[in-house]
Amino acid sequence: MKKITSLLLLMLPMLNFGQSTCATALSVTTGTYTNTGITGTQLPTPDCSDEEDAPFAADWYSYTATSAQPVTITASLPENLAEFVDTRLHVYSGTCGALACVGFSDDFDPDNDNYTSEVTFTPVAGATYYFAWDDYWYFFDTTFTFNVSQAPLSVGEFSAKKVLIYPNPVNNVMTVSAKETIDQVSVLNLLGQKVMTQKFNSNEAQLNLESLSSGAYMVEVISGSDRQVLKVIRK
Repeated sequence: MKKITSLLLLMLPMLNFGQSTCATALSVTTGTYTNTGITGTQLPTPDCSDEEDAPFAADWYSYTATSAQPVTITASLPENLAEFVDTRLHVYSGTCGALACVGFSDDFDPDNDNYTSEVTFTPVAGATYYFAWDDYWYFFDTTFTFNVSQAPLSVGEFSAKKVLIYPNPVNNVMTVSAKETIDQVSVLNLLGQKVMTQKFNSNEAQLNLESLSSGAYMVEVISGSDRQVLKVIRK
């Protein structure tokens, strides 16, 4: 991996310090951020890389997906490439006590001297994902810029076929109504795990959520080749 001895940012967007642990991860939205100094005490666990040696520190962030469209976290930015910045990125789903690797990136395009990191993944709408930048690649100047983006909602997925869920919040029975025939409805928790799935062949479907604990869930509605995900609250 390429080592560098100094890093001067050409731009200074939102200046932020990632937190020391997953539990205290800095929540970010879409935008560009600057990480200054990797000093976090919790190392990425599980380690999503295949390296034998472990890093010494990591900075933690979190992002909550606003839809089911792809999310990209990248340090492959002009200001970093100009200084040959070298990064490593771990992305996780789940909770801080039970993290699961979603993606890992190191040396994104080394053939073109791009030693940064970039991960793109398809999220569950409403779910929170954690990501950590570690210091395996460099131990002194750990200032770099990164960007978080999420693809806009597609008209075909969310607008052309309107789906309604009611009541919301719901006590027990939830009704899903659509303009087109509903083939399947699934309920997912915020970890992206399916907790209920039922098949249908009508424009209206009812599911009994009595067995589910109170809280927020995502409802996935499939109609033909279209998929829509909406949020529901179980009282």
